[in-house]
Amino acid sequence: DAIPGPGAYSPNAPVEYPAKLIFPKKHYLCLSAPAMRLPATPPLPGPGAYDIPGAESASKHYMSSAAFVSTTGRWAVPHADVNLPGPSHYRPVHTGKQS
Repeated sequence: DAIPGPGAYSPNAPVEYPAKLIFPKKHYLCLSAPAMRLPATPPLPGPGAYDIPGAESASKHYMSSAAFVSTTGRWAVPHADVNLPGPSHYRPVHTGKQS
């Protein structure tokens, strides 16, 4: 390969492509065998299609729930103090400018 000398650059000259490509045209992981298809996924089981071993023989025990054992009233409101203002009592007073 000859190295071009000074003034050898010609922008209007046709482009000379190298005879050998630097990079192959195909991806470097291209194999000769085609890709294998994935096996089809089996269908999901429907409701009641499962079988839990020992589920029939398991004994059920009574368990109380705190919501049903409590005797406290659900909507018990404490006695309101008559001297306290209600929720809509807020009335701001503009004091004006003080110096």
